[in-house]
Amino acid sequence: MTAQVTFNPYATSVAQGLFNTQSTGLRQGTAYPDPSTRWRLRGGYLSTNETLPMWGGVGVYEFVPGVSGQPVVPIGPQVGRATALTGANPLAGFSVFDQAYGMINSPQSPVPLIGSYGQVMYYPLGSLARIAVACDPNLVSLQGGPTNPNVSWDFVNQMLVPYASTTISSATYTSSATVSSGTYNSVTGAVSLTLSAPHGLSVGDTFNLSAMTGTGSFASLNGNWVATTGTTSATLNFTAPTGLTLTITGGTNNTGVIALTTAANHGLKVGDTFELDTLTGTGSFAAQDGEHTASNGTNATTGLSYLVATGLTLTITGGNVTTGGLLPVKVLDVQQTNCETVSYNSTTGFATWNFNGCCAVIQI
Repeated sequence: MTAQVTFNPYATSVAQGLFNTQSTGLRQGTAYPDPSTRWRLRGGYLSTNETLPMWGGVGVYEFVPGVSGQPVVPIGPQVGRATALTGANPLAGFSVFDQAYGMINSPQSPVPLIGSYGQVMYYPLGSLARIAVACDPNLVSLQGGPTNPNVSWDFVNQMLVPYASTTISSATYTSSATVSSGTYNSVTGAVSLTLSAPHGLSVGDTFNLSAMTGTGSFASLNGNWVATTGTTSATLNFTAPTGLTLTITGGTNNTGVIALTTAANHGLKVGDTFELDTLTGTGSFAAQDGEHTASNGTNATTGLSYLVATGLTLTITGGNVTTGGLLPVKVLDVQQTNCETVSYNSTTGFATWNFNGCCAVIQI
C-alpha cells in the first residue's frame, strides 16, 4: 500500500489567517535558515510502504535506495516514518517543509503533503539544524533550565515528550467506582458526585454513568458526560440539563483506572503519553502493552495512572515504562501556545493547522 494525498481542486473556501499580519509563534516542520547548516538539507523519496502522506516535523528513517519495487533513479534515500531510535526503522532525522517542492495543499487541506514516490526534505541527526517540532505542553517546565534536558520522541503522535525509563513495582486495577452521594443544581445543571474510589479522570475526559439511583428524574443522569472543573480524586463534576427535579443516592461510574507504582521517578505529568512493554501478570495483562496517556492520580515521582475499559480481568506484576528512548537533541525553546501544529484526519485524508499548538525548537 502507498501513501496518497487527498485533493479536491474544485472546492473553495475563505483562506485561514487571511487578515493576520504577524505571528510570534512557531510552525511545526520549519528550520532556522542557518548558513552553516543549510547545506546539510537532504532530499529523499517517500517509501511505498508508507500508508500516510508526509509533512514537516516528522521523525524519519532513511534507507539505501534500489530496493525491489522502489525507484532506482538517483533521487536520494528511501524515507519513511521512524518507529524507534534503533531497530528496523531507526530515527535518522526530521522532515521539514523547507524546499519541499511538489508538496500539495488545498482549501480543505492547507498543510503541504507529499505521497509515496514524492520528495521528502529532511535534516539528518548531527546536522546541528534548529527545527520547530510539535511538543507536549508539559515541556514548558523546561523554560529557564539547561538546554540538554532528558526528552524523548513520541513515534506515534510525532511530538517531543518528557523522557521516562523505569520499571513497574506494583499495580492496582479499579474496574469501576460506585457513587456514594451527589448533588444537583437545577439552575446551573451542575452535578457533583462523590465516588467510592479515585476515578483517575481529568477535566475534559468523557465518562459513562449507569444504574443511577435517587428520587425524581435521576435516571436522566445515565449516559455519557464530560468532566468539568473541580473534578479531582474521588470527586466527579459535570453539567446536566437545567430545570430537573432529582436527588442522587447512588450509581456506577463505568471508567476503569490502572494505578502503577514505578521503581524510580518517571517525571511524567497528567496528559503525557508513555509506553508499557514486556508486562507480566495474570489474565489479559498483555493487552496493556502499548501507548497510554497519564491521567489524574499521576505525580512526578512514582505514581502513574491511566484510564482503561471496565470489566477486565487482569493483574500487572511488572514491566517497563518508557517514552521512546533518550533523544540526543538540545531543546532551545518551548512555546506553549500560539504555534502552528499539524492535525491529520485519517478519515478524510486532510491535514489542517492547529493555530494554538505547542512547539519546541530542537537542535539535532
